[in-house]
Amino acid sequence: MENFCTEALAAAAREEPWPLIGVLRDHQLITYAEVPTEVSIHTQVGVADAGIIDLIVELGGSGWTAEVWVEVKVGAGESGAQLTNYQHWVSARPSPPRLAILGPRPLPGHRDMRWIPWQAIWNAIGENVSGLYWSDLKSFLEEIHMADAFNAPIVAREAGALLDGQALLRKVSRLISQTVDDARPRWPQLGWPKSANDVDEQLLWQFYRHGRLACPVRTAARNVWVCIGTAQAEESADFRQAEPHLTVWIDQPPRQTDLRRRLLAEADRGHLPKMWTRRLQGWWPLFAHERLTAFADLSEARTWLLERAGELEASGILGLLSETSSTTPSTEDNNDHPLDQP
Repeated sequence: MENFCTEALAAAAREEPWPLIGVLRDHQLITYAEVPTEVSIHTQVGVADAGIIDLIVELGGSGWTAEVWVEVKVGAGESGAQLTNYQHWVSARPSPPRLAILGPRPLPGHRDMRWIPWQAIWNAIGENVSGLYWSDLKSFLEEIHMADAFNAPIVAREAGALLDGQALLRKVSRLISQTVDDARPRWPQLGWPKSANDVDEQLLWQFYRHGRLACPVRTAARNVWVCIGTAQAEESADFRQAEPHLTVWIDQPPRQTDLRRRLLAEADRGHLPKMWTRRLQGWWPLFAHERLTAFADLSEARTWLLERAGELEASGILGLLSETSSTTPSTEDNNDHPLDQP
């Protein structure tokens, strides 16, 4: 994992070095007076009597040069006496490299070395870095829980949402549990939760992982789900609302291109109502939604959800997802599913 992260960071810095330079400057590995005009990135460099250096950043500018050695850590600790060896090697040089540890936390026994948290790399990427490698690295750091948006201070709006959040959770829980009870005998071919406790487990997990109160319902098709609940944004495409919407969607890996085309063709052939958005991109090929506050009561919201499920049946979508042929694994389906079942 360390080698992969090192190479990913190096590739991003070669494409666009300024995020990394900013991090080095913020952690006093270069000064604000040192403005590099030349940057060279090397990985896994063997140095006699020192060892293998994960990442070396060579910098140069008007009248100055600098070299930063970075030991990259993700989960492992120090291997042997590698950092001590680096320090001994550096101490014997008149113009020594500058040493740093990049990892989730400082390493015991080396508090004298500059520590760069992965969170600093994530923060430096921000919203304005256009490089694809940086964007991919940011997403990967989130996936492996090295960095994300949840290390920021809690703001007043978030602190004030606790009781309102509980009320929303309990109302949605009741709505989805009642809907599941009504839907289970009508569409027994789907893998509905067996109890209200199962519904709550799904809602809490989806809320924690994806910021939505949703219940995924398994279909016979590989990695394809019918999802019901409340959502405000979908991670990989253009569904983003100012407030939560009651939503029904098909969740399906975008790399399953053959099945995606069949779903969209079946929606048109079966006259799935136009309120259903159709998409070739993202994880939601089909979805319908309405403002959560548009419903007079939970009964009206439940009726809306059941009507949408009925439209999926009438248009042939549920039948397609129940076909044996659609359960055949595809070579295109080689990525983990984002529903992250608990």
